[in-house]
Amino acid sequence: MKYNGFEVLNGTKKIIISASHAVNQTRNNRIKFAEPETAIIAKKLNELGYPAIIKTKNLNDDANWDLPHPYKQELLNICKANNIEFVLDLHQLSDKREMDFCLGTGNEQNRNLIQHTIIADLVKQCATENGFDMQINNPFAASSERTISGFCLKNKMPSMQLEINSKLVSKHCNETQFDDVLEFIKKVCEIIEEQI
Repeated sequence: MKYNGFEVLNGTKKIIISASHAVNQTRNNRIKFAEPETAIIAKKLNELGYPAIIKTKNLNDDANWDLPHPYKQELLNICKANNIEFVLDLHQLSDKREMDFCLGTGNEQNRNLIQHTIIADLVKQCATENGFDMQINNPFAASSERTISGFCLKNKMPSMQLEINSKLVSKHCNETQFDDVLEFIKKVCEIIEEQI
């Protein structure tokens, strides 16, 4: 279903995938570049049954920062209407960053995960086992209530922000790298499903 500036893809699973920066955003009157591969990954996960919400147009806004924002409100509506139990918000790190992934869980207590704090350790362990370097809450913790994950916490919905290094998924990477990242994120979803 298409909305003004974003779309929703239905699914039967209990984790919704968010790609709130899939297009350019405007924050404090400055353009921030798009993270388009997050939309591709969200659509691939949707093919497996995960519902998704994807930003499709820059309306001089930032769905991951502006309060209030229709994207955030619709995300919450979808969760309530479909008994969604977890939000996974995808982002891309600059290719200048050293780590492959950053997991934003709110803070050292993993507060955005609410009662499912073990997920952070399990996801990091999975990353290591798959040959990826993952940092937790460094450089991005998703601790502000303005972020998708922080907004979810305020509304008692467990969530986390998963930042993917752009060098692993951009058009300049090889297909094997992208497939490896996609397989890893599928494993992340399976970990979450086992814990919620």
